[in-house]
Amino acid sequence: MTRSQKNILLLCSLSLLFWGYYLRRLSPTVNLKDSGELITQACTLGISHPPGYSLYALTAHIFAQIPLGEIAFRINSFSAFFAVIDLVLTALIIRLIGGGTLGILSGAGLVGSSMIFLQVSLVSEVYTLEIAIFLLALYFLIKRSNYRLVIFSLSLMLALHPKNLIYFVPLLLFYLPASRLRKPSKGLTCLMLIILLLSVNLYLPLRAVRGPLLNWNRPASLNAALFHLSGKEYSGRIFRPSGKQTALFKANFYNSFSSVFAGVGLLIALAGLIGFLRGKRFWLLSLLLIFAVINVIFGMIALDPVEGFLAHFYLPAIFMVAITLGAAVTSLPELIYNSHPGFLSKQYLV
Repeated sequence: MTRSQKNILLLCSLSLLFWGYYLRRLSPTVNLKDSGELITQACTLGISHPPGYSLYALTAHIFAQIPLGEIAFRINSFSAFFAVIDLVLTALIIRLIGGGTLGILSGAGLVGSSMIFLQVSLVSEVYTLEIAIFLLALYFLIKRSNYRLVIFSLSLMLALHPKNLIYFVPLLLFYLPASRLRKPSKGLTCLMLIILLLSVNLYLPLRAVRGPLLNWNRPASLNAALFHLSGKEYSGRIFRPSGKQTALFKANFYNSFSSVFAGVGLLIALAGLIGFLRGKRFWLLSLLLIFAVINVIFGMIALDPVEGFLAHFYLPAIFMVAITLGAAVTSLPELIYNSHPGFLSKQYLV
């Protein structure tokens, strides 16, 4: 069996395993928080709370048409489907940066079975779709793919949520030096592609005029649509650092990561970052850190004083840790052997 065939078999096995696991535990009906709202939006092509989630509404609406179970079950299965896509993309990225089978199973398996990820994978939520787009952009950036694919994935991030502009700009700047986008023809193509994908948000005024069942803020005009997209009505619910809040944030932040990887897993992930430095793969280390650090900063700014610490805000950073852990698990035995040649052989003899 060739390497590519083994990769396909591994990805198929991983997909089927987690798809079956998620379907077995999938919520059959409406749940708390945004679940009912998002199900209604996907079913009726309505407009949910800011920023409206136009891309989510259009894609989840496809699942609403599947003649299987209740409407709520169909939309919930949309989250589970993209949860599996997230794990497949994680496996592809780990393989792309040199990880082996054990690394893929460790990285994707830990995050895929974690409670934080399950909380958004078994109900109607936007996070699994958002993470899939993050990982797709990361995959294309690491692979140094055709510039159209890179711009497409980055523009999808921006089309899903305006806050992703904080990812879009630094990642685009990261990609520009290695590309040839300075040519006017390619730059114009990229600009047109960005505008085309951002036009998905024209869904807001076009649907608001039709008066759907769910019509939050009724953004029928261009100004109203821009206000809805900006999320200005939530501007008062932003993290105001105080001693007590900061201490609580630090504790919850550490608990979120340690609940997925435990202390040992975080140390292995750190070893993976050190491995990138030792291997002079500074660009890869920089790319992963850009994703993770921006995600953490945004999570701190968006910390909701009403709802408190929202662990799922940090899922992109958690996936970055899973990727570095997967790479480290593969390279760790070699690193140990190079440092202490007799250690592994003695262990195997025992």
